Amino acid sequence: MIKSIYRFVLLLLLTSGLLACKQDSLEGGDSHNGERSFECGSVSVEDGKSLSESELCFRLVSIEEGGDDEGSPMGYWESLKTYPKIYGAIDPAVKLNVNNSIVALANRYACDELGDYSFSSDVGYFDENLLSLSYEVMWMCSAMPSPDSTVGALVINLITGAPVILEGEFMDASSREMFYSDVANKMKGNLEGESYCSGLANNKGGFDFYYKAKNTLAFISNVDRHSDSGCIDRVEYTVTAMRKYLNSGSVLLSD
Repeated sequence: MIKSIYRFVLLLLLTSGLLACKQDSLEGGDSHNGERSFECGSVSVEDGKSLSESELCFRLVSIEEGGDDEGSPMGYWESLKTYPKIYGAIDPAVKLNVNNSIVALANRYACDELGDYSFSSDVGYFDENLLSLSYEVMWMCSAMPSPDSTVGALVINLITGAPVILEGEFMDASSREMFYSDVANKMKGNLEGESYCSGLANNKGGFDFYYKAKNTLAFISNVDRHSDSGCIDRVEYTVTAMRKYLNSGSVLLSD
C-alpha cells in the first residue's frame, strides 16, 4: 500500500513537471532578445503551408499520448513531448534530417513498453546557420520503482544538418587543450563549496555537454543527477571570449 502511494505521488510529480531535473543552472539566454524573432507565428503544424518559403522559423510542437493500463497505479500512462520543428527556407534534405534528429532525441528515453514520459526542450539559439536547444526528460516505465531523468543539449548546423561537435571547432590542438584545461579548472572551482560535488568534478575533470545561447556558450557538468546533492553546475563563456579558441568561421561564434 505504501509503495503504491509512493509511486502515485512520484507519477504526479513526473507529469506535472515538478520533478524538474533542469535546474536554474540550465537556463540560458533568451532566443527572442535579438532584432528578429525566428519563432513561427500562426502555422499549420501538419504541413506548414501557411509559411512563406523565404521564411526560416521554428515552432514548438507538443505530442501527447496515453492509454489505460491496469499495471499503472493511476490506471493509465501518459506521454508528453514538446520540441521544435523547423519550417521555411532551408535545404529540404537538411530540414528533414534536422527535424528527424530532433524527433529521435525526443524519443530516445521512451519506454519500450507502456510508461509515463515527459520530454521538454528550450531553444537557446536559432538563426540561418544554427539551432541550439537544451532539454529535460523524465520517464517511468512499468517495471521501474521510481522515475528516472536526465538533461542535455543538441546543437545542429542548419547548413549541413549535422550536429556541431565541439572537438572539430577549435583552431588547433593547442587551443583545444587550453580551453579544456580552463573550463575544467573553473568547473572544479565552482563546485569547491561542496566537498562531495568537488570530488565528483575532480574525477570527471570537465563538463558533460554544451549549448549556445544568445551571446554565450554554456558548458554543463551534470556530475550527480541522481541524488539530491545539487551537483549540476555550469561555466559560461561569451562569444568574444571563445574567439581565441575556436576557428574564425565556426558557427558557434555567431551572435
